[in-house]
Amino acid sequence: KSQTSTPLGASPLTLATAIQPKPAASPEPVEQISPISWNYSDYTMADHRVQLYCELSLFREEEDLLLLAKGSLHLRSTSSSLWEGVLVVTNKRIYALRITGKETEEPGDWLELRSSANVQKLSRLVGLVGGQGVGLELQSNSKPAQPSFYRLPGVAGYSSGYSGEGTDCYYLVMGDRGRVDRMMDQLVERLQEAVRSTPIPVTRLSQDEEAVISAQVARVSPEAEPRVELFQMARMLEDGAGHLSNLA
Repeated sequence: KSQTSTPLGASPLTLATAIQPKPAASPEPVEQISPISWNYSDYTMADHRVQLYCELSLFREEEDLLLLAKGSLHLRSTSSSLWEGVLVVTNKRIYALRITGKETEEPGDWLELRSSANVQKLSRLVGLVGGQGVGLELQSNSKPAQPSFYRLPGVAGYSSGYSGEGTDCYYLVMGDRGRVDRMMDQLVERLQEAVRSTPIPVTRLSQDEEAVISAQVARVSPEAEPRVELFQMARMLEDGAGHLSNLA
């Protein structure tokens, strides 16, 4: 009578478990990789496919790219919420492009022009609260620009604040203070080189001012995600900068 030998110290149950095939591992989720190279260090450099699209579809005679940055965009002149897009600044105009689909080798298939303005109308840059983005304030020759108050109007159901008389503001949200600071510094430099002899005015909140706003926002919505709520719920600035004057 044949017998099955069992190694010393191992039970038949242990052996049966050991020889069972291991369950197949779950496949790793496929990460969508864009063929477009977005530069977050030097915004004066653009992927050659995007630059070619701009040159063929947007730019006019003697128009040169100064800066290109990808992020979330919002226009004060519209009631729409944030949308993913690309901000393009040239020596002639400022363009707000919307990304409408998956990024491919053909930017013309997924980039859509939403708005543009003469770069000469750019009156100043405004750093959004929390270092989350920048507002490019535009004004007509006769109408002063409406103040941006360092937050995004027209988001989360608030009124847009658009006067309808030639003023507007293009907001670019990048969610990273380092990227935003680099973008603003490079834009100021490129504008001074190609558009205007004097630096464009730049307005930023001080650390004390940001601390006051952050504390007030936290009291209004303590459970909210601060990176978003900082510029969506800072309504204490809606009526002006009076709250900041109390810091003095």
